[in-house]
Amino acid sequence: MTSRGASRPERAGHGDGHQPPRRLLGMMVGTSCDGVSACLLESRGLGLERQIRVLQVKEKAFPPDLRAALFRLYPPHRFSARRLLTLHLEVGRFLGEVARELMATQGLAWGQVDLVAFQGPILYHDPKAGQLELGEPALVAEATGAVTVCRLRAADAAAGGQGAPLSPYVDYLLFRHPTEGRAVQNLGGIANVTPLWAGLSQDQVTAFDTGPANMVIDGVVSLLTDGRETFDRDGRRAARGRVDQAFLEELLEHPYFRQAPPKTTGREDFGMPYAQRLVAEGRARGLGDDDLVATATALTAESIAQAYGRFVFPRGPIHRVILGGGGVRNSTLVAMLTAALAREAAQHGQPAPVVERHADHGLPDEGREAITWAILADEGIHGRPANLPSVTGARHRARLGQVAWPPPMPGELA
Repeated sequence: MTSRGASRPERAGHGDGHQPPRRLLGMMVGTSCDGVSACLLESRGLGLERQIRVLQVKEKAFPPDLRAALFRLYPPHRFSARRLLTLHLEVGRFLGEVARELMATQGLAWGQVDLVAFQGPILYHDPKAGQLELGEPALVAEATGAVTVCRLRAADAAAGGQGAPLSPYVDYLLFRHPTEGRAVQNLGGIANVTPLWAGLSQDQVTAFDTGPANMVIDGVVSLLTDGRETFDRDGRRAARGRVDQAFLEELLEHPYFRQAPPKTTGREDFGMPYAQRLVAEGRARGLGDDDLVATATALTAESIAQAYGRFVFPRGPIHRVILGGGGVRNSTLVAMLTAALAREAAQHGQPAPVVERHADHGLPDEGREAITWAILADEGIHGRPANLPSVTGARHRARLGQVAWPPPMPGELA
């Protein structure tokens, strides 16, 4: 590959098919805040002409001390500005380390990746104002020698949008189909869906957060085990438990579920305080530990399916649901969701959708958001907008991302 100075992104038109592929590295700290999902890819072209090839995916958990420190920043905890700065820098160093390790798997040295994009831990998300995100980008640029892009949500929020979801731009790029209705369903900490009805144009795309995916399940498991376990491995606890249907119906009355899109949510609605209330109420009802996990898992599955029933199926059939995110590893959740979607589809006179994974389409199940961030940042660095106002509610399209520049290559300033 040429030196970074020769391959640095420039303002471009629709395609750059005669140029060598750009190496992009995306990193995502999701709402579960358990670690980093990273992806290294090659990309050619821009916009709907973009073609990508995934080179390597890497996941790395936060060290237990760092994860615990981050969770002590979430409400209702209080902290000092010094503590906030310390963790902002620590996250930046950790992200730089993950990026360097991923580059090494492909034999790439400092300065041999064209662009790094990341989302750090979201400390607070206000749909009407913006987000507070941790992770110093200058440390990532220093570690990798790459142009580093972060805070992609900020420009959309400044334009009056909710700053989320941003993935629909890439979902449309990768999964649109002229005759088949598809839904791209992420199962991260929060669940979000991009419905891609057959033949949909880009300016018609909608997407929204349906509610919790792993966040409540993880919170319940952590509470039940005093932190010894932080998730339900393969859904084993939920599989052993019994869903309390009456309790589940009460949980599904949460006002967020009936709120019409565009909408986003996060820990403010479904974080640890919510999990604590769920466990306390479940205990009062006499539920055992596994029953609590099963009911929390059913809450995720049923709230997603009901969102399809309210906001997706009425607009047209969905033939295929493509799952991504950490929740794909929870076989009990996937089974519950598959059954719930079939019931909702039948109520609308539609066939049950085929439920698949990103891997069935040649993409890593858990690298979707890292891939998304890399592509969105690459569009932005080329001067191209990549938010979708039909999704976020923004007043206009926006170029996404804020840039930290790496040190100059040897001889670059000569």
